[in-house]
Amino acid sequence: MTGARIHHLRALARRLRVCLELAFTTLNDPLSKKAVRTVKRHLRFLGSLRDTQVQLKRLAIMSRTLHGLGPVVRNREREEHRLQKKVKSLRLRRLDGPVRKVESLLRARPDNAATERMSIARLTRFISAAQRQVSVSRTFAAAGPDELHRARIALKRLVLLGEALPTLFRTTVVARMDDMRDELTLLGSIHDLDVFSEWLGARRHRKNLNPKAARRLHARLLLTRDRDLEVWVVKFSPTSS
Repeated sequence: MTGARIHHLRALARRLRVCLELAFTTLNDPLSKKAVRTVKRHLRFLGSLRDTQVQLKRLAIMSRTLHGLGPVVRNREREEHRLQKKVKSLRLRRLDGPVRKVESLLRARPDNAATERMSIARLTRFISAAQRQVSVSRTFAAAGPDELHRARIALKRLVLLGEALPTLFRTTVVARMDDMRDELTLLGSIHDLDVFSEWLGARRHRKNLNPKAARRLHARLLLTRDRDLEVWVVKFSPTSS
């Protein structure tokens, strides 16, 4: 599976997840809540494969100025191959059908004023909770990788909800979508660097990874991460004001 295919599958899985969450929230459908857990499990494997592919892309660029990275590249290629087999075993090739089915379920919800008011009220509470989560996460995001990751997850959920609402509910509750997408891209880059540097930091002294080159790579990853974090703090963090 190519990186583009994995990206497409992850996008579909996230879209399916948010539709299932909306179905549970507005229609009180218990099966949707159970299905969300299955989608989240699949997303974990897709995320691990995507992380490895991003690391290989970054290694291809850094190898131009850092020598001796061959052992690290081969290690990541083996991991990519292992995860490719795991993802293929999940039979995730076609998520389009389930996504369309859940979206149709949401569009076909009972169309009367009382039900609509109840759905929108539940939906507004759901969105407000997501917005509060983003605000709290931003407050503590500069503290470390875990806090930044929570901020990214909360923001991603809010963006997905904002994209689904106009189509499924003919309403817009989430504003500043372009700004949030820009922030999400930057947080994604920082997260990729955190994942890679954490993995490498625990292994950079191993002889089979060429310790000298691995230490130089680790230092470069941390430097790049600090620069991206500084940009995020200046542009988006409330602590910068």
